[in-house]
Amino acid sequence: MRNWREVDVDEMAADLMRSDLIVSPPDDLESMMDSYNTTLRALVDKHVPLRTKRSQERRSARWFDRECRKSKRLTRKLERRYRRVRTADAQAAWRQQFDT
Repeated sequence: MRNWREVDVDEMAADLMRSDLIVSPPDDLESMMDSYNTTLRALVDKHVPLRTKRSQERRSARWFDRECRKSKRLTRKLERRYRRVRTADAQAAWRQQFDT
């Protein structure tokens, strides 16, 4: 993950202007594309380094079993349907499921 908000745009632009891509660009297209990719990758790695983000897996509560998950999924499905069509029948179906 990269934190793009940390980029100092002026410093990165200055480094780009000092790079071989700008100072002495290659003559043929293939070399230019290789230089472009290499230069930009190096600049991104320098100014916005990759960082690993740790996340912890959260276990569901013991009571939140397959039946609860199924009921919640159906309730959300009926809610989305109601919000899309806005009919009394759709609202009644959602409310009935919501209340059970």
